[in-house]
Amino acid sequence: MPPPLAASSNSWNLVAFDIQRSRVDPTTGLDLNDDTSTNAPKILAINGALAGFTLVVVLLRFFVRTVMLKSMGIDDWLIGIAMLCGIGTFACFTGETKHGIGMNSDAIPFTENIKMLQWQFFHAIIVTIGISFVKISVACFLLRLVPSKKYKFFLYGAIG
Repeated sequence: MPPPLAASSNSWNLVAFDIQRSRVDPTTGLDLNDDTSTNAPKILAINGALAGFTLVVVLLRFFVRTVMLKSMGIDDWLIGIAMLCGIGTFACFTGETKHGIGMNSDAIPFTENIKMLQWQFFHAIIVTIGISFVKISVACFLLRLVPSKKYKFFLYGAIG
């Protein structure tokens, strides 16, 4: 049982504590609170490989645009910013795996769960910003290709 909350005159003094639930895995019969296995290496390997591949593609795009074509556009710079957000996302995955991502949720201590949720907060912000830059970059690229002003106005409206 969790410790009782101490009542003061006008407020409650809340103490952070781990809620221990006894849950048994029906297939193995083991207590899930004791399961400390993790999928963190797999998560980091997959995300690291994809982030590395994306970084190579963006760097090759920069090389082609600067050296071969000698015309860097706003869309190239925006996709570079989106790539920086991708690196930030991978950094967030690294922090999240240190605090419990990939583990059974019952085996994560309360304090580690709080730290993991803090990492996920920044992860969500970085992902949202990165996806927005990718969309704006695609719209800026399409601005180079569209022939009529009607389409250009539509793309400016989508960017704004």
